[in-house]
Amino acid sequence: MKAFAYTRVSTARQADEGLSLDVQADRVRLFCLFKGWELVESFEERGASATSLSRRPMLERAIQAVCQSKGVLVFYDLSRLARNTADAQDIFKRIEACGAQLASVTEPFDSTAAGKLLFDMMSAFAAFDSRQKGEKIAGSNAKTVKRLGYRTNGEQPYGFTITNGRREPVPAEQAIIARIRSLSRSLSNAAIADLLNAEGLRARRGGLWRPGTVWRIRKQK
Repeated sequence: MKAFAYTRVSTARQADEGLSLDVQADRVRLFCLFKGWELVESFEERGASATSLSRRPMLERAIQAVCQSKGVLVFYDLSRLARNTADAQDIFKRIEACGAQLASVTEPFDSTAAGKLLFDMMSAFAAFDSRQKGEKIAGSNAKTVKRLGYRTNGEQPYGFTITNGRREPVPAEQAIIARIRSLSRSLSNAAIADLLNAEGLRARRGGLWRPGTVWRIRKQK
């Protein structure tokens, strides 16, 4: 069977805790070897939260590839795939409908009725764990904002990153911000997005610029 790997990390801290893309890729590769599956392609998502499917283009490409081949999409654990039950169910239904399969390196579920029940239970626990972590991060961010004026956990506004616990500008992104604000004097958000895309510039995760993204950057303080 043809296998397709999907790996994801959302933060540098996550990588430091032993869930780096390389670690996940190695575990998936060994799992496929054990199963006798041919690992034909890998899709990695760097710095992408699992709370939104729309912001993970590599996952969409992985799903399309596995559906075309009717193979198996392999990931380290459910938290890499989805952090809420609705998204997990959506992915499962799409994979099942096209005749493909899902496989977790660390969790024993399959396409049987019992396997589907186990998948439902594990996706619910993954969503619960995500909410708990979100509450802890929110509490930590509230304290940090009070002390520094900005949060240090989670994704930073476009144009900034966190280095050694402090917010620092990203020169390449700051240059795009300046250009967007300059262009906004004469162009609409949609026209600016089209121009940036035509020039081969990409948004933070490598995706296309959209009018809404341009609008948020224009309004960003």
